[in-house]
Amino acid sequence: MEFTSDDRHRAVHLKDKTEKVGVWVDGVPLPEDAWLDVSGYWVDDRFYVVQAAGPEDHPEQELAMGHLGCRVLAVVIHDVQQATTRMIVPDATETWTDPCVRLDGGTWRLYADGATAEAGRPARLFPAIPPSV
Repeated sequence: MEFTSDDRHRAVHLKDKTEKVGVWVDGVPLPEDAWLDVSGYWVDDRFYVVQAAGPEDHPEQELAMGHLGCRVLAVVIHDVQQATTRMIVPDATETWTDPCVRLDGGTWRLYADGATAEAGRPARLFPAIPPSV
């Protein structure tokens, strides 16, 4: 279990018999059809972020060592205030091998890996709160 710093919210990761990980945040299941990592992290005690297996049809996708078993990864972001979940997936021109996100004001900065994060070169920028439909 991973709690926010104020202990108001929690994320629970559980493996099933097939080694697939299910994740629930405050009882809300994250995408059940996605292969999710065994841990994630909280951003501003509001957003829970976890890596997920990237698309099987990605041109750079290949089997790799590690829990998710693939080279190209995606990111899942759950907003506890709105009880909404978004899965951010790389397109065919993006190769995210260890994606992470940072919140800058109301904008997410998604980095493909630690080196691009350290260099301050985001692969994508997008609003933290998606526009209402």
